[in-house]
Amino acid sequence: MPPKSVDWATEAAGMAETLSHPRGAGGDTGVRQVGGKASPDAATSQLRCQLRSFWNCHGAGFSEWWLALPEADRAPFLRTSVPFLPAKRGDLRVRVPGAPHEEDCSGSSLFAPELNLADLTADGGQGVLDQYEMRVQQARHADELAAQGQ
Repeated sequence: MPPKSVDWATEAAGMAETLSHPRGAGGDTGVRQVGGKASPDAATSQLRCQLRSFWNCHGAGFSEWWLALPEADRAPFLRTSVPFLPAKRGDLRVRVPGAPHEEDCSGSSLFAPELNLADLTADGGQGVLDQYEMRVQQARHADELAAQGQ
């Protein structure tokens, strides 16, 4: 594996933890009821902020490290960093190491079907970099709209 100056697995796991178990102030889940439906505004906002901050600070270094990572090591890295990541589009359950049974990943699979091992490791590893870049741009746009009150 290429050397790295940042523990990318820890960074990715922190963002994954925010997505799977968001915590707001006072230990709440960050999920609010809006019109009778759950609205994960706080978790989404926190994740967008973490993603943008990570990419602004480490985008170039992570990209260089990721592209130098042997292809055979990419999926294991992602699986370790984000254990509930589906193997491919359409997978609704995932085997998490150490868990006694498969875990339901249908929510993330339906919400963001492109976030799976097959798509993220496609095109010589470019898949994960494309997702980062697209998500950071979406986060910037969402923040601009929010600042305008839209």
